[in-house]
Amino acid sequence: MKKGLVDLIVLSVVSRGGVSGVDLVFALDGVFTAGTIYPALARMERAGFLEATKRTADTGRTRKEYDLSSLGQRELESLFDVWDSLSQAVRKFRTEAHHGA
Repeated sequence: MKKGLVDLIVLSVVSRGGVSGVDLVFALDGVFTAGTIYPALARMERAGFLEATKRTADTGRTRKEYDLSSLGQRELESLFDVWDSLSQAVRKFRTEAHHGA
């Protein structure tokens, strides 16, 4: 489940466009570590969900920036569908447990 959650969140952030690994680490600080984010980026790039472009930053350093591929957009939509179903089920069970049903 954690892998699916990592994918959902990383793809969501990357959907904004032009996102680097460093951008993700800062955006997800306290949620996931760099040790989780960078392997996820590599895995999703290999799977064809992400398109990477090397860009030179103002500092002169080259960095990869990620965008969603069309396959990545479909994967994100699929993950949101799964998340919506899971969230609905959790709310139902929580309500039943709270009301003693």
